[in-house]
Amino acid sequence: MLKIALPVLFILFTCFISCKDSISLKSLKKKYSGWSTYAGSKEGIRYSSNEQITVQNVSQLQVAWVYS
Repeated sequence: MLKIALPVLFILFTCFISCKDSISLKSLKKKYSGWSTYAGSKEGIRYSSNEQITVQNVSQLQVAWVYS
């Protein structure tokens, strides 16, 4: 019984997880253009669609402040 139950539970769990709605990048870019709250949003998504930091200028970043 256990030999059958574990694989069936695993398959059901995998199907359940894969059915979850995914967030598209387009919807993120529209909704998250700034960090108005801690962690970017009430969902804590930690994403911003701002494009000020790019691959070309990331090496020029400097520390702006330090909390000690």
